[in-house]
Amino acid sequence: MFLLLNLLIVLFIVLIGTQIFLAHSGNIIEGITNNSYQEYDGNDALILSKQNAANIEFLKQKFDEINGIQNEVGDISGNVASLQTQVDGLIQGQQDYSNNVTSSNSELSTSYDEEPDDTNNPDMTNPDTISTI
Repeated sequence: MFLLLNLLIVLFIVLIGTQIFLAHSGNIIEGITNNSYQEYDGNDALILSKQNAANIEFLKQKFDEINGIQNEVGDISGNVASLQTQVDGLIQGQQDYSNNVTSSNSELSTSYDEEPDDTNNPDMTNPDTISTI
């Protein structure tokens, strides 16, 4: 148990250290794996227009990749809607079962609360019925 606790502490220290190192390691642009994006340098209009055209083409390719994922997102959205319908059905079934159990319990409790029949069981608190026994 003590060994496991020490291993977990060391693991968390390594994870935190890795995150700190990655945060300070340099300029990271998330999601861009291809380094064809060019930084703007210089004041020459022709160079800036060429770099701008290359950057626009690069970003267009990235957006086209994202649009390819749209079908998968649509499928996942349909699955989520189907799961929501199933969960709603389960909840409704549980509510129906709870209502049935509650109504059957109330029927049982009212059957014991009925007043006794005076013909078979005389009232022992009434002096007239005591004298007839």
